[in-house]
Amino acid sequence: YNNIRATTWPECKQITDFVKLPSNIQIEIVRDHLFDKKYEILLNKTKHTTNGYPTHLMFFEELKQLIGGNKCLMNSQDVVFLYSILWSKRPNNVLEIGRFCGWSTAIIFGALEDSNHGNLYTVDIKDNTNPYVRSLVESRTTFVTDTSKNILNCPTISQQKYEVFFIDGDHTQDAVLTDLHNSYELSADESWFLLHDAYMTEVNTAIDIFLQQTVDVTDCGIYGEKIRLLYKKELK
Repeated sequence: YNNIRATTWPECKQITDFVKLPSNIQIEIVRDHLFDKKYEILLNKTKHTTNGYPTHLMFFEELKQLIGGNKCLMNSQDVVFLYSILWSKRPNNVLEIGRFCGWSTAIIFGALEDSNHGNLYTVDIKDNTNPYVRSLVESRTTFVTDTSKNILNCPTISQQKYEVFFIDGDHTQDAVLTDLHNSYELSADESWFLLHDAYMTEVNTAIDIFLQQTVDVTDCGIYGEKIRLLYKKELK
């Protein structure tokens, strides 16, 4: 306490004095001198990675603790599958629809960073991105705050072609179907669509309708726990 004590803080000569500190001081101590310290350690670890090796997978649990487990709505099975697709396919561009606090954003970034290839474009109607995630991923990530319905009219997004899509935005049938069709318009000749929460009826129905409306997209089934994978290979 004495090493980090600000001049306006009261003296603490014993533990009973410490627990009586004003709440604002206690919060500052936890946030700046305990919590952020963990973040700095994690940031240093992930910055010193060996390209071509799945290093970031080792640190996702630590990152999850920094974000908050209740804000990381994807379990370890889905994390490993999402990471594996990106790390093995080495896409030039990835489009993420729906990032919430940035849990999946960090996973996607980790795979791209470990393979030393590719860029992430992420869109969400609100920017609730955890500041630690933003600092971690900003070297390969472009953040867009807008409804996903507008991605075809957004120059930042529409000027690229994407090999991998991670769709986890509005889970209504109409919204998912719109996200799929818009993503299809932006897809490369060969591409993969990963849809999270595929156990939900409206998400599944939208996927089935989309498959009926396209001739070059194959349903590859469920992977991880909640991810449905679609594969597109443009017909020649």
